[in-house]
Amino acid sequence: MTSDNRLEIEQALAACASEPIQFSGGIQPHGYLVSCDLATGVVRHVSDNCRTLFGIAPEHIIGQPIADFVHLDVPMLGNYSPEAEPQAAEYIASVNIGERAQYCDVSVHVAQGLAHLEIEPQPRVAQVSAAELVHDMIFRITAETGDDARLHALMTEQVRRLTGFDRVMVYRFLPDDSGEVIAESLAEGVQSCLGLRYPASDIPPQARALYLRNRVRVIADTDYRPVPIVPALNPDGTPLDLSRHGLRSVSPVHLEYMRNMGMAASMSISIIVDGRLWGLVACHHRTPRQLPPRHRTAADLLGMFYSLRVSASEHLRTVARKIRGRAIRTAMVRAFMDGDAPAVTIAHQLADLRDMMPANAAVLLAAAGDVREGEPVDDATLDAARAWLARRPDREVMATHIAADWLDGADLRYAGVLAMRLDDDHAVLLLRREQVADVEWAGEPVKHLVTTDDGVRMAPRRSFNTWRETVHGQARPWDRDDLEDAEATMLLLRQGLAATPRG
Repeated sequence: MTSDNRLEIEQALAACASEPIQFSGGIQPHGYLVSCDLATGVVRHVSDNCRTLFGIAPEHIIGQPIADFVHLDVPMLGNYSPEAEPQAAEYIASVNIGERAQYCDVSVHVAQGLAHLEIEPQPRVAQVSAAELVHDMIFRITAETGDDARLHALMTEQVRRLTGFDRVMVYRFLPDDSGEVIAESLAEGVQSCLGLRYPASDIPPQARALYLRNRVRVIADTDYRPVPIVPALNPDGTPLDLSRHGLRSVSPVHLEYMRNMGMAASMSISIIVDGRLWGLVACHHRTPRQLPPRHRTAADLLGMFYSLRVSASEHLRTVARKIRGRAIRTAMVRAFMDGDAPAVTIAHQLADLRDMMPANAAVLLAAAGDVREGEPVDDATLDAARAWLARRPDREVMATHIAADWLDGADLRYAGVLAMRLDDDHAVLLLRREQVADVEWAGEPVKHLVTTDDGVRMAPRRSFNTWRETVHGQARPWDRDDLEDAEATMLLLRQGLAATPRG
């Protein structure tokens, strides 16, 4: 890859990450949008297709009381949000609307001083009671006592039962923001994606941020043409923020991505753990599919209960880890109090450190002589680690799972290193061996560029055929618990070195 190619890719990635998808200026055509002033009930914005619902041009709707078009008590609409979730969309009612008295579902949320009414005609088919379904599903999710794999599989089964989508997957984000399908439920004839990896660029940062703000997103037909909002701007010149609108039009690049995948409709449910986007329940359908607001609300509720179960499982592992770490550090304190020389005390604890932050080898780097524990570590590896530490004298705890970050091209057995700098004469290393991994990607994870009138942009992949990559020079990544344990242990060892007489 040339420097020019690399620069073009970096610019395209930056453009992709900065695309203002929350200000799309349009909605999907299976519904209508009417936004009115929360205080006065006067209509401020409408979607252009409202002319077919009300039989009136949009410019003649704007400025009129909402009550002339939708028979809902607008001042009352602002009262639900303190009791529910601030700014979240909420299904309000099913009412007859428009000159043909269409029976429609109405969802409302409050933002930017406006009550936003999203109106969706009900499909002319018998609907299963979402409330009855979700009650049974929540019971099943909360009652599941199996392992995490069984929980994730059960979630995909229940969401497919609720929504009828052809493919339902649990997609988990990895530390590098790529994602992996860890569970799925499929209709007959649908290709499996289980175990496939997707690059981080498939879901750029601003899209991940929107998943935190709007937990359920539906695309009813990937071939739709966006319906513009009239007017597109607020009186102060700012665009209408559609972050929480269920009907928000999505990026045309994403629509092309879905079509390339052979799917005509999609839905996603956010899995949020401790305020971060842990993953998605991603749903695909081979033909256009509209999901009524009541079913989306049920899916959202199911997603929240599932998120709680995922969170509880992670917290249990974290608590067990913390208990083990504290026990090891308590033993270190006792060892320092016994009066042994600091290097001897730390050397005796290397095996426990290797157990606390799982590693193949542990080393005490000391001016008076290094101490090794676990699998053999040669001098070349320690020389590389010392040089790596010297390049960042300001860092107390350093970690990488990538050999190229610290080995300078040397062919050594270890790829991952975690270092705790104790003082000028001492540091502790934990080393993880290289793990050669075969990764299966949903299509080759390369960046494709297209030239448009606005410059170069990322193009969605056209092939999702499994592409296998053998990854060398990497170890199992150090996780957040590893780094937290390292910070706490580093402080304790520093105190021990400072307070204990040196032998």
